[in-house]
Amino acid sequence: MPAPIYPTCITEQLPNGILRIAFTGSGGVGSAGNPVGEQMEMAVEQVLSAHDPSALLIDFSQFEYQFGDWIGSAPLRAVRALGRNRVCLLATGPTGEALRSLLNACNLGQILPLVGSTDEALRYLSQR
Repeated sequence: MPAPIYPTCITEQLPNGILRIAFTGSGGVGSAGNPVGEQMEMAVEQVLSAHDPSALLIDFSQFEYQFGDWIGSAPLRAVRALGRNRVCLLATGPTGEALRSLLNACNLGQILPLVGSTDEALRYLSQR
């Protein structure tokens, strides 16, 4: 298993005060990903305090994730800051499948919806 590649992120202002934070890189499997999760959580905290968005799209479409609950810390931090129905996740392919498995196992799908496109995320977040 290759070592984690620490994530980089970009932000993009979307319509209706929605902010997108997109992560690239990869995370370690299981607890090996904990440092990556901590960096993601710090990035989300910084983005939320700097931008004060109405909602947040956390985009993992360019991030490689296989397994581990560490990936949930950043999205849950955003939910605590913004409230329910104000955060959603974007992921497809193997990362999306692994993330969906985690969300289902932890019963977090209602709190952190997983979508497959930016358009789907905008529809979800704009209705809230």
